[in-house]
Amino acid sequence: SSMGIDMSNLNPRNVHVFGNGDGKLPELNSIPRTDDLAQNSVQYFGAADNVFNQNDFILFYGWGPNRWRANGTVEFDQIKNIYTDYSYYFININADRPSAEITTHQTITGLPDETITEYDYRACYENDLVSLIGAGQRWYGELFDIDLEQTFNFSIPNIANSPINFKTSIATNATSGGGTSQRYSVNGLTLAEAPLPHTSSDFMRSSQVFSLSNPTSSSIPLKITIQRNSPSVVTYLDRIQLNAKRDLVFYGSQLGFRNLTGTQNGIGNFQLSNFPSTGFIW
Repeated sequence: SSMGIDMSNLNPRNVHVFGNGDGKLPELNSIPRTDDLAQNSVQYFGAADNVFNQNDFILFYGWGPNRWRANGTVEFDQIKNIYTDYSYYFININADRPSAEITTHQTITGLPDETITEYDYRACYENDLVSLIGAGQRWYGELFDIDLEQTFNFSIPNIANSPINFKTSIATNATSGGGTSQRYSVNGLTLAEAPLPHTSSDFMRSSQVFSLSNPTSSSIPLKITIQRNSPSVVTYLDRIQLNAKRDLVFYGSQLGFRNLTGTQNGIGNFQLSNFPSTGFIW
């Protein structure tokens, strides 16, 4: 009603949602993309009486500006949208447009070929704070200068007894690698260490891939320590990305889960525990 809509005479099924959660638009015109605004499938709650009552509501699945893509069979990579931090969806009220309702999928019968009790969790830490060359598409975050040791905390509730795989990226203006290092550790355990990349001009970027084999806690404090060979050397963090396994336990108010490993053939039986009686799965 604050938007000037007469809720007393509104049929919920006349409310439609439009928006494209495609993430960053492809730069090549030859790559397919959504044309115009797409109508999103929605689920109506309390629409049986054709009146939008006080406790009625509409749900739809909205994608954020960044997307995750499987990079093979075991991990995901985040595709960062460098142009916006938001996704936008639009409400349309039109009695002449058919509603796009989420339908109930037919129940799968037959014995499962695989029982799945874990899922692939992924997270990415990235702050776009500074452009090192004043141009281009890549931005960097935290500065390692006065503070050469910084900790980045990740929380992974119900973490499974499987390795956590990290990918990190930094950039530095070191002119030589001698006497330098970039060290990555968790709770005092060094996971990776290497010299800083070096260049004769501007900044040089490097990436590290490493794992924490046996996580013992849901709290993962990743410490990055930079050793430099000159006070003029500065280092910037680009991003920290991790992939891990979590037990398939319902946590919070909503839970997205997916599984890349296993046979991937036949019927898979996801065993989700702690599922609320009022919950549902899309």
